[in-house]
Amino acid sequence: MSTLKADTVTAATTNGNLAISNQGTGGIAIAGMPHHNFIQNGDFRIVQRATSSATPADGEYLIDRWKWWRTGSAGVAAMSQDTDVPTVAEAGVDYGYSLKLDVTTADGSIAAADYYYFEQMIEGLDWASMGYGGSNALTTTVQFWVKSTKTGVFSVSYGNSAVDRSYPAEYTVSSSNTWEKKTVTIAGDSTGTWLTTNGIGNRLRFTLAMGSNRTGTANQWNAANDIASTNQVNAMDSTSNNFFITGVQVEVGAQSSDFEQRDYASELARCNRFFFQYNQNVGDHQREHWSSQNVSTTQSDVAIQYPVAMRAAPTFSTGSAADWRINQTNCSAIPATVNAIHEAGCRVRFTIASGLVIREAAFIDAAVTGAKLVFSAEL
Repeated sequence: MSTLKADTVTAATTNGNLAISNQGTGGIAIAGMPHHNFIQNGDFRIVQRATSSATPADGEYLIDRWKWWRTGSAGVAAMSQDTDVPTVAEAGVDYGYSLKLDVTTADGSIAAADYYYFEQMIEGLDWASMGYGGSNALTTTVQFWVKSTKTGVFSVSYGNSAVDRSYPAEYTVSSSNTWEKKTVTIAGDSTGTWLTTNGIGNRLRFTLAMGSNRTGTANQWNAANDIASTNQVNAMDSTSNNFFITGVQVEVGAQSSDFEQRDYASELARCNRFFFQYNQNVGDHQREHWSSQNVSTTQSDVAIQYPVAMRAAPTFSTGSAADWRINQTNCSAIPATVNAIHEAGCRVRFTIASGLVIREAAFIDAAVTGAKLVFSAEL
């Protein structure tokens, strides 16, 4: 293979286009190209909820955009954001953070229905350009850095929203407790139903252990929900097991390029499309408080605009009813309802027993440390 180096490359004619064509079976990788990574928060630096969870539940989000799934059996893996990462000399990138899964309760015998894996679901509006379900479905490449106490064959897989199409690909952890870069190329799926809406366009899944109900033939498209291959090791079999991952990237083509390091604000905005929360501490008036309009003697409304347009109208939650107060009366308020909720913003209605003056203004602030309003439009 030869290398062409030039300071300037121009088209042959003044009004022509510069074309780069691929005559072989490999891909073309151009380092530094923006917006080529389908994965959000692939370096695990955005954490709006919490940096650790000792006993993450089935279906729990912790680090933004990454969801943990576990069976109801005995196995437990503590999940956290960690600073153990490959060195700059190894990776050429200062990742800063990784996702750590630390087995605290082992599951030494994986039953057929057992599962332990984490995933990121890619929105269909983004994945639509891959042409899945048609004859021109594009090849993509998954790359990541992994460090595992357990060695052997692991699985990374794609899956559709209907969980009836899947591609369980294999990769091998060769050395225990050693950062290794893995690259997996997956041919596009020309059949099946793949959403091109704001629903689930694709599921990227990494497995620690998997029962036979969700395993299948490796490195091919299967008409099933095969999250792992039949050769998947059991990385949940000992409390000595740790699993780390960072630098996750999915891009078009059969060749990987440098990990796309987006600026923090851009990456946070991508995550905010799916989840964000307002946090406030008692007395922290300069950080977050809202002007409100009293609509009755017991209710006051706050208009809230989201940081970015969310994927869909989000669900709303908060902590205890006593977490917030209406300053006009300095008494506890209950954010009882959310009105006119949609992708761009909503109106939150705070309710108290009595004492408000209709049509007068007030403002809402925290009555306790750690008060929060949570908006989720996760896939």
